[in-house]
Amino acid sequence: MIRANSATEKRCRVLIVDDSASVRRALTEIIESDPGLEVMGTAGDPYVAAERISREVPDVMILDIEMP
Repeated sequence: MIRANSATEKRCRVLIVDDSASVRRALTEIIESDPGLEVMGTAGDPYVAAERISREVPDVMILDIEMP
């Protein structure tokens, strides 16, 4: 668990990439329950993820191991 100690401390920004909407939703709920983490976005395929990363870089990415 990562903790943000003060209002000025940045939360760890996470990008979730998975082709399953239910997995993306579940991971978002789990990650956002930790005050030190923030879901900066989700993507259903690597092309959407690449576009998102070109605009802003996450601290961490969670990637599906198999995608069509």
